[in-house]
Amino acid sequence: MLAADLLPLMRQLWRHTKGVGYLFPSEDGRVGRHLSPRTIQRAVRQARILAGIDKHATPHSFRHSFATHLIESGTDIRFIQKLLGHTNLETTSLYTKVAQMKATAVASPLDQLANEPGSSGESPVRQPTSRPSVGRMRLEVDSKPDLNGAYAVRLGVWMDGQLLSLPGMRATMPRRYWVSLQIPLQDIWEPTLRCLPAAQRERLESPEFFSQVQREVAKRILRIRDAEHSQTIKT
Repeated sequence: MLAADLLPLMRQLWRHTKGVGYLFPSEDGRVGRHLSPRTIQRAVRQARILAGIDKHATPHSFRHSFATHLIESGTDIRFIQKLLGHTNLETTSLYTKVAQMKATAVASPLDQLANEPGSSGESPVRQPTSRPSVGRMRLEVDSKPDLNGAYAVRLGVWMDGQLLSLPGMRATMPRRYWVSLQIPLQDIWEPTLRCLPAAQRERLESPEFFSQVQREVAKRILRIRDAEHSQTIKT
């Protein structure tokens, strides 16, 4: 089942594709092509690194996690068998290590994350560590969103008097006071990252750095929205 929290993002994607072709089209712009498995694998790897997760994980890990969390929430094994598409119940039992469960209504585990103790609906911000400094940077956010409601974010790092661009970042506001920062695949930044010292590159790839960028981008977009609201009232 589709998690309710994903519906706003899915609708935003659908508006972006204008309801034509695939919901997840190929990133190279080719018509009639969807995202390749390799692209998904790279995206999961990058998300794992940004989240600071050291454990190995692949796209298939979500399938196992899906079943595991359903079991922990008390979902009947027969529902899980049907959702996973297993012909034999024994197949489901092998890797989920099922105990005796009662039948409950099936809900996506993602919908339950917001109800976890200490959860505020936002990703936790990690405490600063003793990582090396990124150095001088330039951060710019467009004052107007594009037709899909996304703000272009331009990020650059100074190196020997030259501003090296880190392109492809976008920010959206799926709901009020909630700013989401979209980071491109690492391949897009690789030419720039190769020009930087190892310590500086490590810092740019750290979860703490992206948390700081997201906070700064969010503040700027909220200021933009507040200014627009004030102008509307004056008009």
